Amino acid sequence: MPTITKLTRNEFEQSLNAFVETSHRVALADQWQLKKDRFGKQVYITKKQTIVCQTSSRQAECSTDFEICDDVPDIAELELASPDAGIICTEYHIVYSTTYCVPVLYFNAYFSDGSFLSRNDLEQHVFSKLHVEALRTNSLIQQGAISQHDHPILGQPFFYVHPCDTSALMAQLQIENALSYIISWLSFFGPPVGLYIDPIYVQKDWVKIG
Repeated sequence: MPTITKLTRNEFEQSLNAFVETSHRVALADQWQLKKDRFGKQVYITKKQTIVCQTSSRQAECSTDFEICDDVPDIAELELASPDAGIICTEYHIVYSTTYCVPVLYFNAYFSDGSFLSRNDLEQHVFSKLHVEALRTNSLIQQGAISQHDHPILGQPFFYVHPCDTSALMAQLQIENALSYIISWLSFFGPPVGLYIDPIYVQKDWVKIG
């Protein structure tokens, strides 16, 4: 079977449905949600999580004293429970690119007062420290570059991982079905920007469509 390097929109939407169905089937607590645009034509998935940094200043470096939570608790409760905690909410969207015919990872993050994180804030609090320098370049080997643009469905400013080298990367991974494509792609592009998937997704019994 030939390696899949790109996805049609139909393959993309099938893979998202299978991905979310797999998540629900194995009772994972990673909060992926399947959504559609206001016309019900375009499908995408979203996930929210919080980062709790034990620091007296939201601008202070989180270092190793932080926790990523897949459940999104009430911000007021978090602040009452830990007044010195810096609370960051992150939101990730997987959207189809009609230009490149590949998935694109969009994301935003905001502090508990509702203010959005800047690029510098993201590098300090959200991005993997191992990939901060790499994310500033366009090299395929260095995970691609981060840009900011209007979300193609919501029309609001979001950061995103540029998809121009995605198909070349996927050609190296020997992917044979659309769900495996999404899982492998997300395993590569997610961690540098603070998004990790449960290892259970890569178990062969679950990597199927239909």
